[in-house]
Amino acid sequence: MRSRTTIRTQSRNHGREEIVPVTTRYQFTIDGELSERALAAFPELRAKLPISGTTTLFGPVPDPTAMRGILARFDNLGLTLLEMRQLPD
Repeated sequence: MRSRTTIRTQSRNHGREEIVPVTTRYQFTIDGELSERALAAFPELRAKLPISGTTTLFGPVPDPTAMRGILARFDNLGLTLLEMRQLPD
């Protein structure tokens, strides 16, 4: 998972390279139609309308720690993750 990139900024840092966080967007497909209460456990993600018995959540995941947190919440809520994929920038 890409979480940081190096960019060159001359105006603010006098030509020095600076590490700037880059957020990667992901899509998660969950088995079943999540209730409003279950959706509330993922405030950083948006939901698509349920299609054929699945719920799709998507949004930015800023770093590996945030990804582990999302996956842990799926597990703690007893949700089945059917698919996880990185979305294009």
